Order: sequence, then C-alpha cells, then structure tokens
Amino acid sequence: MTAYGRSSFEAPYGQFSIEIHSVNRKTLEFSMHLPREFLLFDLEIRKMISKKIGRGQVTVRIARELKEKQLPMPKLSLLKTLKQSWEEVAIGLEYDPKSEISLNFLSEQLRTMPTLSIEDTEGFKKKLEVGLNAALEPFLKMRQVEGNALLQGISGYLEIIETETKKIEKLAKTAPDKYREKLQNRFRELKELDEKDKERIEREILLYSEKLDVTEEIIRLASHLGQFRSQMQENKSVGRSLEFLVQEINREANTIGSKSSEIEITKSVMVIKGELEKIRQQVQNIE
Repeated sequence: MTAYGRSSFEAPYGQFSIEIHSVNRKTLEFSMHLPREFLLFDLEIRKMISKKIGRGQVTVRIARELKEKQLPMPKLSLLKTLKQSWEEVAIGLEYDPKSEISLNFLSEQLRTMPTLSIEDTEGFKKKLEVGLNAALEPFLKMRQVEGNALLQGISGYLEIIETETKKIEKLAKTAPDKYREKLQNRFRELKELDEKDKERIEREILLYSEKLDVTEEIIRLASHLGQFRSQMQENKSVGRSLEFLVQEINREANTIGSKSSEIEITKSVMVIKGELEKIRQQVQNIE
C-alpha cells in the first residue's frame, strides 16, 4: 500500500529528518538512503521498520544538517599529511605539485573523507528509533486508511460471489434429477431395450448423478467465504491468509464448474471467477 510519513529529531551529530514512503509489493523490500557515516545503522533501521510493516517497497531517506557549531574543522596535521601524500602522487605522475596541490584541491579531498565518528552508538540508536516511530505513526495511519478502502471494495466483490454461490446451491439440488430425467426420456425412445439393459442404464444414471453432486464443494466454498469475512475483521496482518483463501475459493469454483452440466451453474462459476480475480489483485496490496 502507498503511504508516507515524516519526522525530525536532534542529536549531537546534527539535525536529522526522516522520510518513509512505500508503494505496493507482495513482499517487503527496502531502498535505503542514509548519510555515509550512518550506514552502520542500516540493518537496525530495517529491523525497526520490519516490526511494523510486512509488505511493500519501502523507501527510507535520512538527511542530516549540521549546525555551525557542529561543523567538523580539519586538523592542521591532517591537512599537512594529506598535502604531502598528494604531492608525492603529483610528482610520481610528473605534475608540478605547487600548481596542482592547492588549498581548494585539499578541501575537495576532505569532502570525500569521513567527517564524523559516532562514539555513543547506543545513545544515537535510541534517538533514531524515536525518530523512526514518529515517522511511522502517520505512515501507518495512511496505510490503514487505504487498507480499509480496499477491504470495502473487496466486500462488494464478496457479496456478488455469495449471491452466485446461493444460486449454484439452489440449482445443484435439482441438477442430478434433471439429468436423470433427460436420459430416461431418451432411453424410452429406444424400443429394443430389455430389462438387463434398463437396469444397467439406471446404474449408469445413478453413478453419473453422484458425480454431478457438488454439495461438498458448495459447503467448502461457503466456509472459505466465511473465513474470508472473518479475516477481514482482524486487526492484524492478513494479506497472505486472504491470498490463500482466494486460491481455495478458486479451487472449489473450478471443481463445481468441471462437474456441472447446467449452463446456469457454469455462468455463475464464471461470475465467481471474475470477481475472485478482482479480489486477488487487491489482496496483494493488503498488509
């Protein structure tokens, strides 16, 4: 589900802003954008978010802004060492070190070097967790709103499936008798049938009528629909369990369709499968 959350917090290492954004994914995937000095917290951030989120392509952006008093000033000894090293490189490459190694050049090199060393990692991690939770609060609320909207739409699809299931249940009760009557009428037109043939035909009709019986499939289908409704009311992660129930409902619908010879039952099965496909696409986005 799509969602966005933002927060900020202050630490000895600067003013930090956190942005969390997600788009639909069946699994949980991360895209992390952190200041280089804070890459050591990458795994911790993933763990913190994974406790609250189970699905989605989640993008985390953490930016740091240093105040004037927090700006790291390079030590003279570091600059001297850096200058000497680059002068040796310039000489080795046959460049004039006096013209090539300037203060501006050294300043550029310093920008590519780590500028901050975090000593109190546990203390910063606590501040980071508070900041993440503050960003996750509006983020999760937005996901919940979208999830409720998705479930409302799915509820409409379920109503159609339940209506068609009741139609099938009603039609299925008379389907074997209709088929038996149809075959018996045809066999009555055959005048050269003896008693043994008639008995054999009756057994075949009875056997085929049993094959047409979809009572068990309808019971299981109704049970799965009830479970689906129940799962939708749960205040927890239900996306994967709903996906499983969609598969089970589809399996029962396919069995009913393959066993039935009634055109009206076949039509209802097709409607059910069409609504199931809509549901399947939606539950992939539900947490």
